[in-house]
Amino acid sequence: MPNPASAHADAMPTTGELLNPLALCSRAEDATRRELLMRGVLGHLSAWQLSPEVEADPDWEDVQALLVPHPPEVPAVRPAAKPGLWLYAAEQSTDLECGEFVEWAWPLGGSEQTVLGVVEVQEPLMIRVHRSFYVDAGRPVPAFLRAYDGLLLLKVGERRARILVQQVDSRALLEIAVFAYKRRAELRNPSAYVEALIRSLETGDTPKVASADLPDGDRGAEESASVVGSDVLGQAAPTSPRRRSAQ
Repeated sequence: MPNPASAHADAMPTTGELLNPLALCSRAEDATRRELLMRGVLGHLSAWQLSPEVEADPDWEDVQALLVPHPPEVPAVRPAAKPGLWLYAAEQSTDLECGEFVEWAWPLGGSEQTVLGVVEVQEPLMIRVHRSFYVDAGRPVPAFLRAYDGLLLLKVGERRARILVQQVDSRALLEIAVFAYKRRAELRNPSAYVEALIRSLETGDTPKVASADLPDGDRGAEESASVVGSDVLGQAAPTSPRRRSAQ
């Protein structure tokens, strides 16, 4: 397998290859043009975007012909986000360490609910909740988490799904996710349909569907989570957590 670092080093200009274009720049009679052309050489070597003034200079084409082609940059690979529901504890200070499992009473959907999660960030404190934590502990996956997983399957964004889980009654939100999921094949915009059903809660017209009908979420491979703590500011603070041994 080729070594990217070696390939990049091979493409770097030698001293002679660098001096030749600079020497050509110095032949420009006007000092302003000399400086402009030299900035163009540095910009080329640094992969900067060249200014229109450099490209318009009559000598730039000759200078550019002496430059070693700059290799295209390899885009950085971002690590995949850890799946699950990320919760942000505003103004919550604890001695918890990253990677520590906790059992926490957390305000969700208008009531405190037991949350099993792992500390991912200490300051500001953020914990990640995933259905596997409940399964490993031999506990049923709670309604709020099943609703969250269902919303993601219905193409509701992670941030919006997180807000809904905190603001909407968990059982009602799960019923909405169930109802929309059953009709997903005939929906052009599942997330918009979910929003319409949530608005209908105010009139009491939300369809009632057995929560057990919601897929168990094994399709959670489609999940992803981005950490956006600001969207939960203003929520009631969770109570102090109880440590759990790592599963």
